[in-house]
Amino acid sequence: MCYNGKTNSIYNENIKINQPNEDGIIEQFDGYFSLEDTSVDTVRSRLLDEKEYWGGAYGVASQTQVIKQADVIAMMSIFKDEYTKEQMQKNYLKGLIFRLLQKQHFHKSP
Repeated sequence: MCYNGKTNSIYNENIKINQPNEDGIIEQFDGYFSLEDTSVDTVRSRLLDEKEYWGGAYGVASQTQVIKQADVIAMMSIFKDEYTKEQMQKNYLKGLIFRLLQKQHFHKSP
């Protein structure tokens, strides 16, 4: 593997692996950190319908950092010797908090 200090990424011939930023969070994809960093409640307030899908190209969360997909967590599991326990926890929690809040919102009893 080869470290590229300009993009804070590690490359080999088949894969690019973003490295954690100063807060220990791995960028979901190039440009993720330039998206709006907002709360789940703020995104929820933008819904037109409570059952509206948050993701996808036109979802209310698509231009925010709210959604953290499982591929970063899966990568950290595969390359677990490359990350500290703290980095793993921070990235896992960033995704878990969203999923718990979303589950709570969509599975409320009437």
